[in-house]
Amino acid sequence: MPEILAPPRPTQSAPPQPLAFATLRLPPEWPLDDDALEQLDQLNPGWRIERGYHGELVINMGATGWSPNICSWICAQLHLWSHAGGGGFVQDSSAGFNLDDGEGRTPEWEPDASWISEAQFAAAGRRPPASGFWNLCPAFVVEVISPRDSRPDQRRKLEGWLHFGAQLGWLIDPEARTVSVYRPDAEVEELKRPTSVSGAPLLPAFEVDFTPIWQMIDAAGDAEQA
Repeated sequence: MPEILAPPRPTQSAPPQPLAFATLRLPPEWPLDDDALEQLDQLNPGWRIERGYHGELVINMGATGWSPNICSWICAQLHLWSHAGGGGFVQDSSAGFNLDDGEGRTPEWEPDASWISEAQFAAAGRRPPASGFWNLCPAFVVEVISPRDSRPDQRRKLEGWLHFGAQLGWLIDPEARTVSVYRPDAEVEELKRPTSVSGAPLLPAFEVDFTPIWQMIDAAGDAEQA
């Protein structure tokens, strides 16, 4: 089992596994390793294909609606912050992470956006995997609710990220205009149409301006009503 590089995990039992469009259990002789997942991704563009808690094949719709635009905006802000001195490494939704809680749960998940801390990046040799997925849990993850996503499912996913070692998570709901902030051992903080959201203290001085995002969504709604 590869070593998983992550900050200390909260000692809590795993949340229920998020549901999916389809979850398929595979025979033992069909291991869902990195090579198999990569091939499935390449053969099935438009779908998000991941490994579940116990090696099952989990299939969901790819990002739709406002999700790609919002993820691009946040990744751009993360890149600027990282290169300005924040350090670490930024990934978009194309990156996958092999997770392991030491209790038999070994999913491969792909957040919409993520940040790998400077310490994690250094321990990984300061370069992304040449193939396959990262063997670590990113310190910061972002998930955006697409039109076909289940909100309870996405909340379970954020709880799962914390279980596997993430230290900060944002769940963005474009239709509700909310950003839910997840931290270990803390109540979820739900922000209604925030002007900006800070990543401190984990990401010092990192702050995302959400005003352009809400304005973009509002303008589309106004156009539909016209």
